[in-house]
Order: sequence, then structure tokens, then C-alpha cells
Amino acid sequence: MNKLHIILIVAVVAIIAVVGLNRSGGAGAPEVGDQAMSDESGDGAMMDDGAMMADESEEAMMLKYDQMASLVGVGGYQASGKAYLQLATPSKASASFEGLDEPEDGFFYEGWLVVPSPLSFISTGEVVADEHGVYRNDFTSEDDLSVYTKYILTIEPDDGDPAPAEHVVEGDFELIQ
Repeated sequence: MNKLHIILIVAVVAIIAVVGLNRSGGAGAPEVGDQAMSDESGDGAMMDDGAMMADESEEAMMLKYDQMASLVGVGGYQASGKAYLQLATPSKASASFEGLDEPEDGFFYEGWLVVPSPLSFISTGEVVADEHGVYRNDFTSEDDLSVYTKYILTIEPDDGDPAPAEHVVEGDFELIQ
């Protein structure tokens, strides 16, 4: 087992402990959302067409994508958003958010696709503001993304730690009818 795996295991155990304290009413435990996470690597990369959602209506997005998640704020965050999954190869994920504040110096937003059980995730990369100030996350992968049933946005310290940090918004994917 290499050092990265050990660090990830320690981070997951710490997150699980905090979530357990929150659910049991432990005093002083920070809110981190509904799910702790473990790592699963993927071959994903940021999409070149990062402005994909910029000029498209929700109806147009629903025609392009197979699944949608309505994202709601957690842990005291008031932000919201929508995430979409396209399951054809290459698979694509796209999300946009409302009500996000600019991260403080030394922090950034990161998106995650999650399998709650058995718990695993893949990063969809850093979430950035477009030319209109709207935060977006676009991701493409040759991997099958159909196993991921949840999208989570986190606020991350820029400390080089690859483990997910505090949850900001999350939602479960549903088939678009």
C-alpha cells in the first residue's frame, strides 16, 4: 500500500467519524453533508467545451443528457444547481450552480460523481466561473459513468490533499423521461 492510499484511508476514516458525530448529535462536529467518501480513480478529463451549458436552456440539456440531478445546499450552504449525465461513450457530466460565493483565497470548488454503496467516487475537476460569473463543471470520460448515482460539490483547501472536503451542494441523478 503506498502513501497516497494510506492518506486517503485516514481521510475517509476521519470523514466517517465526523459524519457519525453529526448523526449522533456530537457537539462541535462540523457539517459535511450526507455522505462520506472513499477514492476510485478514473481516466476523466475536463471537457474542451467548458461553456456547454452557458447558452442552453434546461429543455435543451434534458434532450442531450440521460440523467439529471437537482442540487440543493447542505451543511448551511444556500447554493443550488443542476447536474446532468450523458451515458454514451464518451460519457459526459455537466453541472451549473446558483448562489455560490467566490471561494476564499486558498480554497476552490470541486465536483464529484459518487456511488453511495459500495462507497466510491471520481472527481469531475475544479469548478470555475465562466465569463458571466456562473460556476460550471464540465467533464468527459471514456469510463462508464452510469454507475454514479449522485453529484456532490465540495469546497476544498488548496493543500494538495486529493480527498473530498466539506460538502456544499448535492443531489441524486434520475432518468430524464
